Amino acid sequence: MKEIKKILSVVMVLTMILTVPVITSTETVEADESQITSISTADEYVNLFKSGGSGKLTSNITVSEKEIYCSSSEDVELDLNGYTVTTTAGIITKAKSTNKIAIKNGKIIANSSASAYNDNGLIRLQSSNILDLTDVVLDGNKNVAYVLYVNGTANITMTNVTAKGGNNYDCIDTYTGGVTFQNGKGTVTLNNCTVNDNAYGDSDDQTAKDMFIGGEYKVTINGGTYGNVFMNQNYYSETHNTGYLHINDGTYDLVYTEYDEVLAHVVINAGHVKHLYINGDKNGNSQTGEIIKGGTFDKITIADAGKTMDDYTALGVKNTENSNGTITSTVEEPLTVTIDDSIYKDNVLYRETITLPDEKNMGYYATTNGKVVAYKPGDKIKVTDNVTLKSIEDITVSVDKKASIRLNDPTGLRFSAKVIGDEQLLDQSKGIVTEGILITSKDLFEQNGSSLTKDSKYTLIDVKNTGWLNNQTGSYAAAIVNINKNNYAREFVATAYVQIHYQDGTVETIYGNDNERYSSPRSVRYVASQIKNDVNYYNSLSDSDRNTIDKFTNN
Repeated sequence: MKEIKKILSVVMVLTMILTVPVITSTETVEADESQITSISTADEYVNLFKSGGSGKLTSNITVSEKEIYCSSSEDVELDLNGYTVTTTAGIITKAKSTNKIAIKNGKIIANSSASAYNDNGLIRLQSSNILDLTDVVLDGNKNVAYVLYVNGTANITMTNVTAKGGNNYDCIDTYTGGVTFQNGKGTVTLNNCTVNDNAYGDSDDQTAKDMFIGGEYKVTINGGTYGNVFMNQNYYSETHNTGYLHINDGTYDLVYTEYDEVLAHVVINAGHVKHLYINGDKNGNSQTGEIIKGGTFDKITIADAGKTMDDYTALGVKNTENSNGTITSTVEEPLTVTIDDSIYKDNVLYRETITLPDEKNMGYYATTNGKVVAYKPGDKIKVTDNVTLKSIEDITVSVDKKASIRLNDPTGLRFSAKVIGDEQLLDQSKGIVTEGILITSKDLFEQNGSSLTKDSKYTLIDVKNTGWLNNQTGSYAAAIVNINKNNYAREFVATAYVQIHYQDGTVETIYGNDNERYSSPRSVRYVASQIKNDVNYYNSLSDSDRNTIDKFTNN
């Protein structure tokens, strides 16, 4: 019987153990109210930061000490409980302390006596710290240099925090901001905060008055209202290369980013920036990198010579200038490039540069909004819309072996030519393909190697086509006119050419194939004589035209 009782006892104990709720390490355990110190005096307030622990204000208090050092490695949690601390003393972490400071739900305000200790600010972190501020107003009342100053290793989260009233320049004659992250490293996240209404005594330089970011701090802002924010990313920050400012939302009076030789550390994804200032260095060097990825801007100043807004805009983002002068930056849908009805590239980002195939053709052309643009094989093009390209192929040109008489005034010897190709390219209103005829004398032609091109250095005439002959696309003519009587018997040679004008300003010149390259040598007297010998045709001409024929045939 005793054995059975023992077994039952063991079973009951196991059952109790198995049914006891287990608290895992991921659950948040609220502090016991008995462990939270009620704070109603300045001494209790100061002691909390010196010794660590949790405290909760039960009234407004005034602190008159010079400074408050967090001398313990214990965490500090302070619930202001809707009350206000008016103080002359800044909260300062010592260089060797490592702890977390969490403050929420109230105000910390500097009084006029704080100006005697103005270099400290309301909160100054100079060690390895975690700072968590939630629903807090920090107001320096223009009596302290800094509202928040950080120059150690710190991980900071600020949510619904107002930081104002710093007076850096007047108090200590420097050019950093009411909120300053300087010469340290860590992550900083601001969620829906207000950082403005800080002051500089120097009216000529207001760039960093509200927030200064230096060192290796990685700052992310998720909404809120901000005055002037200054990203110090040049040689004045000793270890600046890994720091950054990422703006995901919010409103800003000024975002000022200094020159960096490697990349841009400011990235604006969204929000409204009244003035974005992108600076170069004193030697005129330019920044690189993508700064603009979204958002709206009242004004953008680029102090780098030769740079444009697109140079600092992420691929895939389009900047649109509105009628009121503001700029909206939006992410565009991916684009497609098609060549000869087949997709060449898809998922192309807006303003992305692609390289066309380097094939043995004459290039490609695209028609956009009625405008035709030609590209060479292997050209790089910046894509800003869906692109439909056609290959430029089989443009040929030939000159008629024969010649004729130009009967209209001014009269002369006329040569005809024919070009064959895509009619859209041959549309003279587009200006992509142009035509012409070169004419020279047979004797000069033979003296120069029987070669005639636009680059020939001897005497020739270059007659550019200005209209199709008899309105037949591809047919055109040119004449040598006002021929001196002494040259009536002189023979002339002609060749035809076509030119393709590419978007980069280069020109490809095409001549006829060997058998169609040059006309037969002809003189105006010889051609006129052939007409006169055709009696029926000659007699069908007007008196004026017969007089012209007679003029060229008479000695």
